[in-house]
Amino acid sequence: MNVQPIWIGIDGGGTKVKAVAATERGEIIAEAISGPCNIAAVGASASFHSVNVAISQLLNSGSFQLSDINSIAIGVAGYSHVSSRVQFHQLLRNTFPSINISLFPDFVLAYHGAFAHNPGVVVIAGTGSLAYGVAADGTSARKGGYGHLLDDGGSGYGIGRQAILAVLSHAHGSGPPTLLTEAVLSCIGSNSVDDIVPAVYGGSLDRLHIAALASGVMSLAESENDSVSIGIIQSAASTLAAHAADVFTRLHQSDRCKIACVGGMWQPNRLLLCSFEEELINLVGSCEVFVSHDSPEMGAVRLARQGAPIV
Repeated sequence: MNVQPIWIGIDGGGTKVKAVAATERGEIIAEAISGPCNIAAVGASASFHSVNVAISQLLNSGSFQLSDINSIAIGVAGYSHVSSRVQFHQLLRNTFPSINISLFPDFVLAYHGAFAHNPGVVVIAGTGSLAYGVAADGTSARKGGYGHLLDDGGSGYGIGRQAILAVLSHAHGSGPPTLLTEAVLSCIGSNSVDDIVPAVYGGSLDRLHIAALASGVMSLAESENDSVSIGIIQSAASTLAAHAADVFTRLHQSDRCKIACVGGMWQPNRLLLCSFEEELINLVGSCEVFVSHDSPEMGAVRLARQGAPIV
């Protein structure tokens, strides 16, 4: 049984929660995964349930007890939804009254995971999308992150939405043929393109299902050389590069641009990353682009150890 203080970092994303428990030396002693945690999309109660399940999984690992926890830092998608954030935080305080709990926007975790306290820009492309950076003097800037109804260009949802539009465009005579038709119809369990729009507006093809289509677009672009899929990925890369360039420019950085790519869209697809880097060089010149292997949840651990609550 652990006898030293424990810090817990939680990355509450639109698709899933990822949580870690770490020691003072940063050693991970337990990990957990649970359901979605977008307080604006699924609500405070459902998001709290996902986080509570993750914390229970950490405790069930047997590596430590509740009384060993020093503090918990949680990054949540939908952070700007104030009423949901207040309700979410209150549920956590009621359940864990003796533990300091801090809430942050999920993109702040991604930055701290990739750069710690150093200057740089993170470009998040997961279910949603956003660019966020911090300069040497502590000045910060962001671009995007307003949710799937208003924004999320270049995200899994944005890519999936473009795939649906491409299929509909071809079916109605205004777009080229694409292998995406089979992928989209398979997702809704139908043989008819006429069922796509009712599935979207009826809810059976919801935000998460649309975002899940992105993996099929990536696969068809790389393995099947589907021209429509390639165009969608390149368009996503262009949007994400514009976000990164906007943030970097507003931070007035004089050093070489350092960009960390965070989120599930970057990992399986070289086309997205290569197109992104090419677009970014055109916009800002020389830059250093890398896929961050330091997780947002470890960024949360760093924030938990700082003990500076943001709610």
